Amino acid sequence: MTRDVETIAAGMSDSELYSHFSEEMFYSDPELTKAICQEIENREAALSGRKPAVITFDEIDSSGVSYGGQIIINSRFLKKNIKNCPADVLSIILHEGRHEWQKWMFENHPEDLPEAVRLMMGVDWACYMDYFTNVIDVGIENMEAQAWIEYSMQEIEVDARYYAVSKMREIASEYHLEETFQDTIAKAIDDELMNMAIVLEYMDEDQYQRLEELQKAIYEEISKLLPFYQELPEGFLCYGNIWMIRRIVYPAFEEITRSAEELSIIDDMIFYELFKMARIRLMNGMPLESPEQLLQIMLSDNCFKAEYKFRDQGMTKGIGKKIGMQ
Repeated sequence: MTRDVETIAAGMSDSELYSHFSEEMFYSDPELTKAICQEIENREAALSGRKPAVITFDEIDSSGVSYGGQIIINSRFLKKNIKNCPADVLSIILHEGRHEWQKWMFENHPEDLPEAVRLMMGVDWACYMDYFTNVIDVGIENMEAQAWIEYSMQEIEVDARYYAVSKMREIASEYHLEETFQDTIAKAIDDELMNMAIVLEYMDEDQYQRLEELQKAIYEEISKLLPFYQELPEGFLCYGNIWMIRRIVYPAFEEITRSAEELSIIDDMIFYELFKMARIRLMNGMPLESPEQLLQIMLSDNCFKAEYKFRDQGMTKGIGKKIGMQ
């Protein structure tokens, strides 16, 4: 008798589903593993009321991709390999499922998205930059870095990566999972920090302004032919994530690290926590306008201060005045 693996997966608790992404269980039963991956997507879709995408495994160039109501995951992840771990697959499902959510929200409930997010997503859907296929040349000598900046800093990509990491951290804090799960989270955060470092290293202000000008011109031409065309307001930033990193997160990071009592390997995590708060504010429809706003929020949080060993009396006079704490 053939097992009904879909029914088995559907009957599992969330804890049982997530626990399946372990070295011992993931590779031992490929058919059940596939059903569990689909069940994860089913439950993610149910949270927002959208139709779940159909998950398949195939030989593709990337780790995963979503389109046409499908999420395709590279079949290499079904085979044990020192370069991959089961938790990577869960992260891919969450990332690609977030793209499905983005499309569903944009098409069905755009009014529920904050204006800045909705407009940035609109630009991305109209002018999606699929790494190297349509690079906007703004004069960065390292073309690979330029292509990666334009691809990775699109709102739909930043949002999908951030959602996957946040959900993985939430799962890790609630369920007892093996060490490789934490390794996947750490690698995803490291990758995000690398993305921001590439922006800061390779793109100067003139190049960024040029990118904004050219992207707006491209959007205005393409979107005239699309049903969801919306005129961009004065001062709108197509690449608002680049602006956020350059003008909000990094200046706040520079200032806050000068006031830390003790800094060593936690430097990068402070940077990520600042980025995290900036993302939360954006998704809540309250985008930050200055690094001082971000500093005020973070240094008013006693948990943040305790975690990273900040002292009120240890902060520089400059930062205190800037955020109204002295």
